Amino acid sequence: MTGSLDDWNCALIVRPDHTAAEMRQAFAALRPLGLEPLGEDEDGPELLDDGSVRLWLVPIDPENPFEE
Repeated sequence: MTGSLDDWNCALIVRPDHTAAEMRQAFAALRPLGLEPLGEDEDGPELLDDGSVRLWLVPIDPENPFEE
């Protein structure tokens, strides 16, 4: 994961060699942080120059995502 929760600027960078199991683990690790990938209808993944893919992350609860 890269970016800043404070700025709502978070992304998951996925390399082509990641397995499906690693992706499931990464998505599962995002939930306790209150994050999920942006829906495809909002903004799709970005293919980066090195062949990896950037998936933008958004708060699961957009009302008040980072309240403690």
